[in-house]
Amino acid sequence: MVGMTWQQDMIVLEDCTSDLGKPHALKIELADDEQTIEKKDGTKVQDLGMRELVQRLSMSPAGERKICLLENIERMSIGAANAFLKTAEEPLPQRLILATTSNESMLLETIRSRAWAIHCPLPLRQDVIVYLRQIYPTLGEDDAIRLASLVGDRV
Repeated sequence: MVGMTWQQDMIVLEDCTSDLGKPHALKIELADDEQTIEKKDGTKVQDLGMRELVQRLSMSPAGERKICLLENIERMSIGAANAFLKTAEEPLPQRLILATTSNESMLLETIRSRAWAIHCPLPLRQDVIVYLRQIYPTLGEDDAIRLASLVGDRV
């Protein structure tokens, strides 16, 4: 959707809970100190705050649109959620904000009321096994079952 300008027009607030070994909250602070998080795979990501995200969303897109992905939005602090409200209420043109949550009830009502909820249930285990065997034809049935279990039925 972003095309050639993805580096300028794609903003991701990733949940790094599993990499940190503790809950990773979406904070309000600007990333003035360029704080980074080292992930388990050795890559580093900038630990952005909500004000930084709102500031980046306010900049004109380099391409057709600017896209923001907020992973596990329910982990926003109250301050971050309040800082995000204005952007959620009146998004600028050519901005798309996508957010994931596994617990919709933990979102502020003011944010929930401004969102389109698209429920995406996990696929059935047997469907995951069939899919894995289509993608990897040499994968045996037992290995496909173990792999489906290992990824928590998320492909």
